[in-house]
Amino acid sequence: MVLPGAAARLSTVRGRYAAYATGLAYGFAGFCTGPILGGVLTLAASATIPLAGAALLATYALGMTAPAFALAIAWDRFRIGERGLLRRSEIRIGTRALPATRLIASILFIAMGVSFVVFQGSSALSGLYQAIGLGDLTQRLEETLLGSR
Repeated sequence: MVLPGAAARLSTVRGRYAAYATGLAYGFAGFCTGPILGGVLTLAASATIPLAGAALLATYALGMTAPAFALAIAWDRFRIGERGLLRRSEIRIGTRALPATRLIASILFIAMGVSFVVFQGSSALSGLYQAIGLGDLTQRLEETLLGSR
């Protein structure tokens, strides 16, 4: 668990220790991405076609980095860091004053947790794929990538 203020302290690190601090921050986040990476590495290593394993690893890397790049571009383009919502907005709940961003993040984490319970992780989503007509498409894509046709 990350201690309160630890992320803020890590973001102030400059110089040659900045890379170490970044790795440390990603290490805190690794408790949820680590098992997924382990599964992806296992599947990639056991793939009979090396290109399929490479494609799986590239897809994982793209999925992990694309949202961060999109957020960074939007952050710079729309000057999100300079807006008042992220600087001084506080919401009072009882005697506690919480930054608005912490409340938004909390709501998103709760929504994500509820969706994991409702969709049984993501296993129940396969029925949704069939309902909207993507079931056959994903199967054909998998067969094409793995060369089983």
